[in-house]
Amino acid sequence: MQFAVFIEPQDELRESIITLKKNVEFNFSSQPYCSHPPHCTLIHVPLTNEIAAISCIRKALKNLDSFEVRIDQTGVFWNDPATGGHTLYLKINTEERLQNLQICIAEAIKKLIQKECRLSLL
Repeated sequence: MQFAVFIEPQDELRESIITLKKNVEFNFSSQPYCSHPPHCTLIHVPLTNEIAAISCIRKALKNLDSFEVRIDQTGVFWNDPATGGHTLYLKINTEERLQNLQICIAEAIKKLIQKECRLSLL
């Protein structure tokens, strides 16, 4: 089964992204990600056990302090092969805490990632 962990923007950033998505949909109809909620994907992998993964992640993040991320710029992946359309993205300012969060989540679930995927990551 596929498993993903996301962070979702709040308040003004969330509303700005929704407005951008509406503008993209108006100007370029049928873009696949316009209907998705605003988010940043931290990890997306096939897992053997989703419930165990959630438990592992909760334990790993138990004492993690919250932090903010900042947007550097916007861009477009034109003719994105992953979506079959154009993908608008917001580039997040490189943030060590965000990278550490990704690593923490990956480490927490690494034993639950399907073997075929683990081999392809080596």
